[in-house]
Amino acid sequence: MCNTAITMPQTASSETGFDEWFVTSLNNGALMMMLSIGHRTGLFDTLSEMDWTDSAGLAKRADLNERYVREWLGAMATGEVVEVDENGRYRLPGDHAQFLTRDTDLDNLAVMAQYISVLGSVEDDIVECFRNGGGVPYEKYTRFHEVMAEDSGMTVVDALEDHILPLIPGLTEKLQHGISVLDVGCGRGRAMLKLAGLFPKSTFKGLDLSEEAISWARAEAKKQGLGNVEFEIRDASDFDQTGEPEAHDFVTTFDAVHD
Repeated sequence: MCNTAITMPQTASSETGFDEWFVTSLNNGALMMMLSIGHRTGLFDTLSEMDWTDSAGLAKRADLNERYVREWLGAMATGEVVEVDENGRYRLPGDHAQFLTRDTDLDNLAVMAQYISVLGSVEDDIVECFRNGGGVPYEKYTRFHEVMAEDSGMTVVDALEDHILPLIPGLTEKLQHGISVLDVGCGRGRAMLKLAGLFPKSTFKGLDLSEEAISWARAEAKKQGLGNVEFEIRDASDFDQTGEPEAHDFVTTFDAVHD
């Protein structure tokens, strides 16, 4: 891990500033990967609970390897994410923590940093698609549904009860009395799981072509003891012909319709 940002040689410059833009983008891209690590390891959460600390103190508190924590802190200091004092101690400012921790009342932006690594993991496959056409299957995108579920948990799932359902007059009352709901492209089923818990008289079904996502959703439904929700592995690209929308009272799709 590197805690030194790349700078342009004094002899190399561009009248348009493109060179500086490029180097800044490169540094920020690398920083995003380190932000992702900070989120996944819980380092941001732990650091937000501490005052000024060194790498040894943070590593002990987070139960992580000190050598790696030291390098991560260096990257965070270089990227101006954390503050560092003359004694080599670090601190996560409160106005940064509110966007980087799981306890924040705002969206945890560190979640989004994970997409950089997810997308980077399929670069070789994308290069082959440029050469030969075709596509990259879902299963190649390691952790995509894990990250997407965390993302939608902060946006769609948290907004369901107070913001999304009220958009349709009378929908909440119908759900309370009992209707059939279908979610197309459900991913790990976070939305249907939430609604199934809120409205036990209604039945819910989620469709997705990802076996990994559906397996997770089924296991979570069992874990929560929800008998009014089911999940099916299915490609919904022909939904307009085979979807049988009349079999359901309400059909939803969240972050799944793309061009």
